[in-house]
Amino acid sequence: MPVGLFRPAGIRSADLIMSEAMKLIVEGYLSLKDRTALEDLRAHRERLRKQLEDKPKSWVKVDPAIELYDEELRIIGAAIDRL
Repeated sequence: MPVGLFRPAGIRSADLIMSEAMKLIVEGYLSLKDRTALEDLRAHRERLRKQLEDKPKSWVKVDPAIELYDEELRIIGAAIDRL
């Protein structure tokens, strides 16, 4: 796994919360050179993030989930940039 793709500079691997499943999905699309699938995945994660962000604030803390979406979006973007 290339360090530059899944571990941005200054971030320790222990700090990353991204699921192993998402990493495998991105790696698969990258190996297939499937830009469309990566762009669709990015759009989907952006929609999910927006839906969560737009929900009325309650006692449920959504910040960790939003941070996870942001990290996933950075990784998907890095994969798209590599194509």
